[in-house]
Amino acid sequence: MEKEFEDLKRRVVLAELGGYADGKFCACNGKGASMVTLGTYIIDNDDSVDYPKDFVFKTGKKNYFSYLKNNISKARESNAAVAVSAVSIDIRDCVDFLCASQEAGADYASFCAHQL
Repeated sequence: MEKEFEDLKRRVVLAELGGYADGKFCACNGKGASMVTLGTYIIDNDDSVDYPKDFVFKTGKKNYFSYLKNNISKARESNAAVAVSAVSIDIRDCVDFLCASQEAGADYASFCAHQL
C-alpha cells in the first residue's frame, strides 16, 4: 500500500489558491507533489480590485519581479516543479507577468483566461 501512495504522491499537483498560494504556502503544503502553483495573481492597474492585495500587481516587471523571484525560490523548498498562475484584462500584461515568472525561475506558466 505504501508504494501505491508514493506513486500517487508524485502525480499530485498543488493547485493555486487565490490569495493564499504564495511561496511559503507551496513550500509547506506541496512537499512530495509533482508541481506546486503560485497564484492566481491579478495584473491590474486599478486600486479597487476585490482580491487579497498581496496577489494584485500593477503592470510592469519592476512591480513584481522581486516578489516572483523570492516566492518561486521559497516554493522550491517543496522539491516540486513550480508554476505561476495569472490573469489580467489585457492579455499582454498577463504574458509579461508570466514571462517574468519564468525568468524568475518558474518551470511552468498558467494563463487564466477571462472572457468579458
